[in-house]
Amino acid sequence: MPPRDLAPSLNGATLYPLMAAAEQWPDPWFEPWKPAAPAR
Repeated sequence: MPPRDLAPSLNGATLYPLMAAAEQWPDPWFEPWKPAAPAR
């Protein structure tokens, strides 16, 4: 199991952009993550 610091990465997303997308953060410092291509 990876360390907790590395675990919040999904399909190339890093922690803060992934959380910004999931939680709909309005902060302009973070650009919410979007997948490169839609899932099929």
